[in-house]
Amino acid sequence: MSELCDIGARELRRLIGAKQLSPVELLQACKQRVKAIDPALNAIPHTCWKRAATEAQLAQDKALRGEPL
Repeated sequence: MSELCDIGARELRRLIGAKQLSPVELLQACKQRVKAIDPALNAIPHTCWKRAATEAQLAQDKALRGEPL
């Protein structure tokens, strides 16, 4: 699979729905991209990684149970 951050939102959502990608995995990829690129850009003044991790885990649990996200 190509870099997750290079895939469109619709395709990412499809992959999550098909249980081929977890929201937690996607968050980790986004976090790595931000940490790699933002020092040069200085475009993100604040992050909420802890909250994002909590919400990604909740979404992952719902997806695994087949509940709507």
